[in-house]
Amino acid sequence: MDAPVILQSSLIYFSFRLYGRTISKGTRAMIALSVSFDGTDFKIAEHGRAFSSHTFAKKSGLRYEVCLCILTGDIVWINGPFPASYHDITIFRSSLKSHLAPTERTEADNGYVREAPRHCKTPNSFTNPEETEFMQQRVRNRQETINKRFKDWGILRQRYRHNSVDHGDAFRAVAMLTQLSINQGEKLFLLDTKALHMALTMQPMMFQMISSSQKN
Repeated sequence: MDAPVILQSSLIYFSFRLYGRTISKGTRAMIALSVSFDGTDFKIAEHGRAFSSHTFAKKSGLRYEVCLCILTGDIVWINGPFPASYHDITIFRSSLKSHLAPTERTEADNGYVREAPRHCKTPNSFTNPEETEFMQQRVRNRQETINKRFKDWGILRQRYRHNSVDHGDAFRAVAMLTQLSINQGEKLFLLDTKALHMALTMQPMMFQMISSSQKN
């Protein structure tokens, strides 16, 4: 196993989202929103429709999926690279969706609305309580903050002109360095814990109501 892979497994892993809780196989315990996630694009030199990125006005890029723990702001999941033409929801369905615990949901933008409300909580979802909309937006804003931190590194901010096969190694190295800086005190912006608690606890209640109505 490559050294970067070993280091990544000690810094970034999905079980961190549970804040120390464990879930046994087959458990259907209600879990509040645990992560926010989104796709992020980086420029590459290759050409072709498969790499066309709407972020870069149809210029070429690679896309990665990044999850943050809502309570801690830690990076708990990275997935990619994918050609930038891949839709965010397609990437979500290819892997992350299957890693969620039963009844677990995620905070995401409207690009994932077709997975709401069962797997994602999105702004345009009919289940969004007005009381938590502001805090949910703050949670999603942290995704933009982590993307900016990635692009503090020139190798990701500038067009990658090396073999695109190696781009994943560069991205993972930056992601690990970013998580190390978070561990050392360079936290993402803090969230109001009282409002965050409300946002986290109201979601399972709403989801239980939806599930009950669907069964009836």
